[in-house]
Amino acid sequence: MMLAWILVATGGAVGAVLRYGVGRIVVYFGGDTPIGTFSVNFIGSYLLAILIFSSDRSGWMTENWRLLLAVGMLGAFTTMSTFSFESMKLLEDREIFFFLLNVIGTIVLVLLAILLGKGTSTFLFH
Repeated sequence: MMLAWILVATGGAVGAVLRYGVGRIVVYFGGDTPIGTFSVNFIGSYLLAILIFSSDRSGWMTENWRLLLAVGMLGAFTTMSTFSFESMKLLEDREIFFFLLNVIGTIVLVLLAILLGKGTSTFLFH
């Protein structure tokens, strides 16, 4: 039981550091903060889909790996709370176009990332 907590915490620490790093890199090259969050959510959704769907096909992921990678690392890596805060800030600032672009774009692209991840895992583990 304690091992599960340690795995989630360890994965979460790695995911949080990766989230910060990727977000900073994207903002550095792309400009504004929502772009970093947007990118992290897309990348995290894509990687989660690859992990889950490839595991379903090949059976490689044990419960411990799922806790470490999917729940811990990718759970901390994706940023829905940050996304929500930034979206609300855009709305409060009356940046309606960017609010809609952020909300609709994120929802559509993270679903697309899941489809791409599924396709990738199907290609790799057909």
